[in-house]
Amino acid sequence: MAESIRMNLQPAPHPVVYAANFPRVHADNFPLGDRATFSKYYPYGIPVTYKMMHGAHSQGAAQTYLEDHLPVGFYTTVPPKARAYISTANGSRPFRKLDHILPQRRVHLWSKDEIQTICNSLRKVYWNELKNMQQPHCWDDLWTYFDA
Repeated sequence: MAESIRMNLQPAPHPVVYAANFPRVHADNFPLGDRATFSKYYPYGIPVTYKMMHGAHSQGAAQTYLEDHLPVGFYTTVPPKARAYISTANGSRPFRKLDHILPQRRVHLWSKDEIQTICNSLRKVYWNELKNMQQPHCWDDLWTYFDA
């Protein structure tokens, strides 16, 4: 994010994982028969650190991953100036914190269409907060918009 809108310029209390710099797995890394489906769900690839798992309805592309590469401290140690505009409805709801989180979490990895649908909805409600949004450079940038 641009320095002018970064939420917290202090160092994170845990190791920072810069997601944008991670190497990615793309459709051409898969057998020919799986490329079209993978490309449909993840046109820009996925980070190589994601431990993908096929579910019952995966339709040829894994849509669940075992998240264990972010330190647990990311979820439990909230930066002091975290705003969480979206999760708190601009401060009208209390900020939620996690007291306990499993070291490994099964997470649904959204497809490009799911991401676009959610982004369109959020943009309608939070246009003033999102109109100048810059690309997040690390997971900690998300505290500006979301709580636990």
